[in-house]
Amino acid sequence: MAKRFLIISATLFVAFFYAKYEKNNIDTYFSEGITHQDNTGSILKQLPDINFKSLDGQNKNIKSLVQKSKSKYAFIHFWATWCAPCEIEFPDLLRMVNKSESDMTYYLVAVNDEVRKVKKHLDKYKTYIEGKKIVVLLDGNNLYYESFGTAKVPETYIFNKKNQKVVRKFTGPQSWLSESHTKFLNSLK
Repeated sequence: MAKRFLIISATLFVAFFYAKYEKNNIDTYFSEGITHQDNTGSILKQLPDINFKSLDGQNKNIKSLVQKSKSKYAFIHFWATWCAPCEIEFPDLLRMVNKSESDMTYYLVAVNDEVRKVKKHLDKYKTYIEGKKIVVLLDGNNLYYESFGTAKVPETYIFNKKNQKVVRKFTGPQSWLSESHTKFLNSLK
């Protein structure tokens, strides 16, 4: 009995410190993290002419959507419901959208995902999404996100509507409410 107690105690001890270690890694990743880069580091220079699916199954051409929007900038964010870093950053991303003073439309592209899972995920954030300049799109079979040069999610691009060139690329999960992100995004008016 004492041996069993020691084994269980040792296992819990190791699990606790491993979890604490991993949490510190995640916190460091978000605070120091992979942050934005300018378009000189991006292979993609221009908005690709491709179609995504809407949640109701219609084809939506991203160039047409951006051209028809009333915003000066397009924020295209690749994410997935199965992606842990995406799930962690998603609430801050939506809070940022709600606080942002930028002249931007937000396109949230779910990659390799099912419509029902995306809808279920978005239902949790209805109050942040409704009435905002947010368009949810699907790249269900990973057909198009590679056209952006994206190899993993989350990844974000900001395009200028006028010339459809990349303004900025963000690789990996971001701390969207950080002072540097807020300052940069609010400068896009």
